[in-house]
Amino acid sequence: MTGVITPPTPTVGEAVPIITVLAVFVAMFLSVRHRAGAERVRLWAYGWALVFLHFMLRLLGARAGSLVRFVVAGDYATLELAALVFIASFLFRSDDSKKRRVLVALAGVPIVVHSLAMFGLEGAVWLRAAAFALVFLGPAAFWWKTSEKRSWLQGVGICTLIGIGLLGAWQLLHGDRNLRLGIMLTSAYGLCG
Repeated sequence: MTGVITPPTPTVGEAVPIITVLAVFVAMFLSVRHRAGAERVRLWAYGWALVFLHFMLRLLGARAGSLVRFVVAGDYATLELAALVFIASFLFRSDDSKKRRVLVALAGVPIVVHSLAMFGLEGAVWLRAAAFALVFLGPAAFWWKTSEKRSWLQGVGICTLIGIGLLGAWQLLHGDRNLRLGIMLTSAYGLCG
């Protein structure tokens, strides 16, 4: 498998405690959501379920045989989608579920396409670059369009998203494919923190 990045595959003994804790997180948030009915708690349950799925795919890792490319793509896509769900959970009020769905679709579809193109299609450099740019440009355009009052801080945030998207796509087109993953994960989980 040339060109495929395979993450280190943990042993079952290393993965069981992580998977157990994540399963408890998902169950806990689903239980709280059942009692409280809060939209934000439901999204947290979905986010933790995606993190759980990420670790399950990581456990499969190199054991996936001929499907390793899709397992690795799913591994990274679930990790990035979890961050997106966590971000969407705190960006909008509970009654703004339509905006939340639009944002998740605008960034989620390019995240999945980017992961599949990165790990499953070696020669699809333009597709990878376009998908990476859209992960940031779509939410930037959405933020600009849905802002009722625009401030200089929002302008800085929107310009930052545009800059990250264009810089990552440019780096990909010039042969640097690893920095983009770091950019995506650092910006996504930095926002969650």
